[in-house]
Amino acid sequence: MSLHPHDPHVLRSVAAFYLRSRQREAAETLLWKLVDPAADVPPADRDWASRQLAGGTGEESI
Repeated sequence: MSLHPHDPHVLRSVAAFYLRSRQREAAETLLWKLVDPAADVPPADRDWASRQLAGGTGEESI
């Protein structure tokens, strides 16, 4: 992640890993980056992150 800290694909992958590992707080930091209106994030990734922040579980999203 240190090589591509703003890559939406990397952010989503790492956030999904944290969610599967039940590390919600770590995931939330990345999820907020994905829903940031100023970020250049594909709509599908933004929607996924928004659902996760609304209380979705990691299992349903992968």
